[in-house]
Amino acid sequence: MVGHIINRPKSVVNLHELGIAPALSYEVTHQVSEIKEGEDVSLAGRLLRRRTMGKSSFAELQDSSGNIQLYVTCDDICPEEDKTLYDTVFKKLLNNGDLIGVMGHAFINITGEMMVHVEELTVLSEECKHI
Repeated sequence: MVGHIINRPKSVVNLHELGIAPALSYEVTHQVSEIKEGEDVSLAGRLLRRRTMGKSSFAELQDSSGNIQLYVTCDDICPEEDKTLYDTVFKKLLNNGDLIGVMGHAFINITGEMMVHVEELTVLSEECKHI
């Protein structure tokens, strides 16, 4: 936890240098506990952990109702040529416990677990409403 506290201010500075200002508000359509397969959802919560495998990653998001696994790909959250949001922000600058907002669609994976295929990712401020 100490490393998280020490590294966080540098991450915030790096975000601002990249032109990314953490959002102060975010529209949430569902809580994790309410998600059903096939729904388009907008969630906000804390990033708990990430497993990155090149251009795709698995992550876990926690809100006040529970946790859900996220499937994030470089091309989905960065459809244009600029891949900074995925390569630099998501993979390097975000820390466990940081607030994020995601939009995507819910699906059940091959092990029967509910997941969200992320199509849009937003870095949220600690002061963000709706968390």
